[in-house]
This record gives sequence, structure tokens and C-alpha cells, in this order.
Amino acid sequence: MRAVVPRPAVLVFLLLAPATSRLAAQETSASQAAADTAAVRTWIRDRAIALTTVEAGNDRTDLEPLRQIVGDARIVALGEATHGTREFFQLKHRLLEFLVSEMDFNIFAIEASLPEVMDVNRYVLSGEGDPARALAGMYFWTWDTKEVLALIRWMREYNLTETRGRKVKFYGFDMQFTARAARTVRDYLRRVDPAAGRTVDRVLAPLADPFVSAEIGPRWPKERRQQLADSLRRVVTDFDERLDTYAAMTSAAEADLVRQHLEILLQAVGAEGLSRDAAMAANVAWILDREGPDSKAVLWAHNLHVAVREGSQGETLRRMFGDDLRVFGFVFDRGGFQARDVAIDGALRPWFVGGAPDTTLEAHLRAAAPEVALLDLRSLPEAGPVTSWFMEPQTMRTIGSGYTYEHPDWYWWRAPVAEVYDALAYVEETTPARANLTGRRPSVVPAPTHPANLDFEVGLPGAWPLGWIMPPGAAQVEWDVRLTRTDAREGEQAVVIRRAPGPLYGETFAALSQRIEASPWRGQRVTFRAWVRVSGGAGSRGHLWLEITEPGDPYSESVFYESTGDRPITASEWREYRIETHVSDAADVISFGFAFAGGGEAWLDGVSLEKQDAVVPPSGAH
Repeated sequence: MRAVVPRPAVLVFLLLAPATSRLAAQETSASQAAADTAAVRTWIRDRAIALTTVEAGNDRTDLEPLRQIVGDARIVALGEATHGTREFFQLKHRLLEFLVSEMDFNIFAIEASLPEVMDVNRYVLSGEGDPARALAGMYFWTWDTKEVLALIRWMREYNLTETRGRKVKFYGFDMQFTARAARTVRDYLRRVDPAAGRTVDRVLAPLADPFVSAEIGPRWPKERRQQLADSLRRVVTDFDERLDTYAAMTSAAEADLVRQHLEILLQAVGAEGLSRDAAMAANVAWILDREGPDSKAVLWAHNLHVAVREGSQGETLRRMFGDDLRVFGFVFDRGGFQARDVAIDGALRPWFVGGAPDTTLEAHLRAAAPEVALLDLRSLPEAGPVTSWFMEPQTMRTIGSGYTYEHPDWYWWRAPVAEVYDALAYVEETTPARANLTGRRPSVVPAPTHPANLDFEVGLPGAWPLGWIMPPGAAQVEWDVRLTRTDAREGEQAVVIRRAPGPLYGETFAALSQRIEASPWRGQRVTFRAWVRVSGGAGSRGHLWLEITEPGDPYSESVFYESTGDRPITASEWREYRIETHVSDAADVISFGFAFAGGGEAWLDGVSLEKQDAVVPPSGAH
């Protein structure tokens, strides 16, 4: 039988059939994706609620749809894609204005330390204190902006004219700082139970010192932290046993507030085993319980905290409050924001990014939504391509407190939009938030090869000592650091440090520091010395510190750190103190300095950084 040879055309068809099928499938898939994109954008275009402005103090008619989005929810959580966007802050202010004035919300709570934020609350309720310094005393440069200060001043003005007995209050729900909480507990026990106060002083001492408490997490070994946690639990147990007695002596509200300060300490040292997000959610629950069953709260935090995702504050709150929670994600397409430079020096500066890639959530909003808009994700259809798209992981911007142009891919995350958020607030183009004076972080100066002005002879009396780095934030205004010709130990001048007069805002410490290139010092043993004297009683404590770093990614990494944190300087007469170490061959920077906390005064003079066999002369001596 003669073999049947396929015709060439048939052979070609047989060979190309699989490829042709794949091509057809790809075309079908692309066509379906285009149709889905069109459907998503059409739904956004039809459903997006256009807002006339982001600025508070304007007509609120355009915000009326907010009533339907929020409904009967008791908590409205407002996120942000960056910690430094002016329009986000302004829009949050405007939404708060509506929720307080039109929907009876009476609590504003922010991602900041609960004890210190009480100073802001005191101002918005009574007008007592300086709102700008109270804001700086919250520690976070992220919130130390003109926009947040304007919100605080609006809350005060609202409370002045509020006639229904429902003033709005300002709370914090974070737990990263211990000094104010420890001082509050200590002072309360000294007042109501002096014997207990004396007993807990030893436990609370490191937590009450703002310099030492900053070292507990990153610097203390695990065993020492565990001992502190165990001691703190015993303090809490004793307090709880006497709680009714304390409440009778003061008030139930005051005793409960002090007990919550103890809770903050437990959370901060890790004694309760909670993540930061879980602790922040627990603190929100305490705030609502304290304010009563009819209280309603507006929360302010980053998108990743408020989003209902695994391990987040939002997820914990959803479990606690269910449908009583509404979560708003804040997103933008392009524009500016402020953030720390994570690639170079950690300095705070403005950044600008272009439009989002076409496949992102932001690109869909750019194509279909008004320039400023709200989008209710709870109104999605029950099924179909639009719902599927919003319920599947999509790419979104997420920029926290740091940024670098070198790694733009770091600042995106994928999540099912309609699962993590109930609604979106969209601003197409943004600008950087406007920092207050204390909200600016000075750039880290380039490191010279040798220290400068160690004897403080360079500079005029009353001025900041030249060559020494000034601390950022609230410490700039809460402390008076100056050269003096009174009681110098060596030469004509020393440095004197005093707390600035007036009310105490934040639990800061004064700090003078220098950083130098390590290359001339590599392989050498170095000694950091300083003469110090302190006056003002047991609460006044000085500290020396020395650190060596090596190059890391993206930051330099500490390979040696030592301070006098566990042996604070309290002597009233001049004494010499020192820290010694070996500088590794890979070291890049040597940092050293002096810190002071308390209500008294400290004098510093005769500083030196010495190599093993040679003393580096202070620059002022030439």
C-alpha cells in the first residue's frame, strides 16, 4: 500500500496548531482582561463620590454620602499611603470635622504614645498649655506638621462652642515609649501609697529615664528584658490587688488611667506577648470602654495598620468590633510627600513620584475617578468581574516614614482591596506635609576624620557649641544647651544643660553628639572620656555613649554600643567618665555623645577621644 503523504499545507497546519491555539488563548485572555478593566473603570466612574476640596472649614454638602458609608459604625479608621502627605492630613481633618459635627463622633485617636498625648487632650478640652509644644511632645515628626496642628486648634475651637456636653477628645493609642507612663505610675503611687512607691522605684527607674528606656528594646539582652518584664508584672499584680483602695482615695477614673499606664509599660517591654498592632488595637478598645458605650472614635494611622490584613491593628479591631468598624484606605496617583532618606543619612526631606503603573489600583482611579474622591467598596455588586477584581490581590502604593529613589519597587504591596478596606479616599496629586520647626530633622552632617571643639573653647557664651550635632524634634525647644564661662573645669568654657522653663512636654533628653569617619581609627583601641557634674537631685541623670558602625544594607549596622545607662552620672562634683573599645577594620563611623535627663543641670567639659598611644588634641586648642 502506498504511503499517504500529507500535503504541505496540512503539515504546516498540524505543526502550528498548538502555537495557534496558544495565541488564540492569549488573545482571548487579553480581550477578557481589557473587558474587565473597562468594567472596573466604568464602575469607579459611576460610583466615585467627587469631593470639592481636601481643606476643612468649607461647605460640607459634598460629604453627605459619608453618612451612608459609615452608617451606624462606632469606629472609623483613616489610613494613609505615606506618613508625610499634606492632602491626606487635610482630608482627614475635613472628614473628622464632618464626623464630629454631623455624626456625633467624640473621640479622635492617633498612632502616637497614649500617655504623652494626654497633654494635647488637656489643651483641646480646657485650652491649657501650648498646643505646638504638646504636639512636638508626641515625639513623631510624622505628625509634627502644620496640618495636624491646625486639626488640634480646630478641636479646641469646636469644644469652646459645643453645647450638648459632647466635647471631642484627643487620644493616642501607641505604646512605644515608657518614660511618661513610668513617671505617671511612680508619682501616683508616691501620693496614694508611699511604701509601694518606694518599692517600685527600682523597677520603674530604667523605664522612667527617657535615655535608658530607648535602649531597652534594641540594646538590652533578652535575659535582662525578661527580668524587667517579670518585675513589672509583679508591680501590676500588686496594683490590681489595691485598685479599689486607690480608686476610693482618688477616683475610679484616675485609678483606671494609671492602670492603663501600667498596661502601656507591659506592652512596651513585651511582657504581654502582643505585637505592636495588637497592643494598639487593645488600647483603642480601652479608650472606647473608658468613654462609655455611646462613644464613637475616628482613628488615624498608616494604611498597613488600619487595613484588615493578617496581624494588623485593623484585623484585631475587626474581630473585636465586627461591622462597627469602617476602614478607609488613602491612596494617591502622583506627587510629593515628606519621608526620611533610608539610603543616605536618614534625614527628612521631600520626595516626588510620578503616576502609578497602568496595572495598579491607583492607575484605575486615575483613569476613572475625580481628582479627589471617596469610593464605597461595600457597594460592590454581589458577583461579576468588578467584584472579582476588587476581591483579588491588586498592587497599591505603601510608603511609610522612609523612602529612597534607589529602590522604588520597595514601596508597593498587593492585597485584595475590598477585603482590607471598606472604602477608599483618593487624591490624584499630592504635596509634602509642612513640618513645624520641631518637626524638622536636620540632615546628618558629613563625618570628618577627627572630632571638633571637644574643649568647648570655640564659640560665644550662650550659644550652641560649634561642631556638635543638635538633637532633632522636641528636644530642640525643651532643653537649653549653651556654652558658659561659669564653673568651667578646663580652659575658659564648658557646656551647661538645663530643662527649658515652663510645663513639661514629652519625656525628652538633651543630647550633644559627634560622628567621625572611622578609617583613621581602624585597628586601634579608643577611649572616649569626659568630665561631668550634675546637680538637681535623684531625678537628674547624665549618660555618656559610644558607638561603632560598619557598612550595611541600607543602613550602617552597629557593631559596638556602650553607654552609662546602667550607671547614670549623678555626682555633683566634677568627675571623669570613660568608655573604651576596639575599632574594627571594617568600621565606617564612630559616634559619641552625652545625654542628660531630669529637672536639674549638667556641666560637660574636657572631652577627648583617644587612640591607644596618642591623644587627639581638641580642635579649639589648635
